[in-house]
Amino acid sequence: MIKKYKEIGMKKFQKLVVTGLTSITLLSTFAELGTQNVNADTVTGEEDSSQQTFVVPDYSHLNLPNSNPDFVPMNDDSPSEADFDNMSVQELNQYIDKRVQQGRANSIYGESKVIYTPNVLKAMWRAAGAIAKKVGYPCAGTLIEYSASGKNYTEWSRGGGLLASHIRKTAAYKRAKRMNAKSIAFTKSDSKDLFYALHLVSSNFHYTEKHPVHIHDKFDFKYMASYRSPFTAAVNNWAFLCSNIDVLYPSKINIYF
Repeated sequence: MIKKYKEIGMKKFQKLVVTGLTSITLLSTFAELGTQNVNADTVTGEEDSSQQTFVVPDYSHLNLPNSNPDFVPMNDDSPSEADFDNMSVQELNQYIDKRVQQGRANSIYGESKVIYTPNVLKAMWRAAGAIAKKVGYPCAGTLIEYSASGKNYTEWSRGGGLLASHIRKTAAYKRAKRMNAKSIAFTKSDSKDLFYALHLVSSNFHYTEKHPVHIHDKFDFKYMASYRSPFTAAVNNWAFLCSNIDVLYPSKINIYF
């Protein structure tokens, strides 16, 4: 009888040991599974390599040379457009300066190898156009803005449009109209604004009954890009902008009045 009870006790003991070991094994397995990322929607019984999770090292704590976390990278080809019309000349110059410095700070080759995207350069040119308008060159500044935006400039009026109103006041226009001339050359004595904006234009004084005068030209920036132009003093980094004149669009200019 005693022997029988010993055998029963031994079997219970063995069963408890087996149960305990099984529990430990299961807990260990689930602990390992808990450290993996499982996507329930993609589990098919086979390993899906496209669902693997990779940890990307974070190096933001490193202080690299010529780096500034506050700068926007110059490879962003869609810069947010500022409200240039409501900015002061100082603010516009700061806008241009900041983007020039951003490009240099983000360059790994040095200033001579800095590359700016076309959209960034065009935005700087539009800021320069806004400066020109604010310092007394509304016609030239407007054409810079249109050129930097890749647009043609067309003006219809009865003589009260932006360019038409300036053109009609000049001695060059009055003389050309009297002679029915096919072209008009604006000098600095006529208007410095028109000299830099248009300079030499084609003219037609018998276009239509409603708009008899048609003046047309192509914006080529020839005289405005001179280092002796007034924009050199008004616009910071004017020489830098002139070295990137190729981003400007040769706008077709048509003025009817």
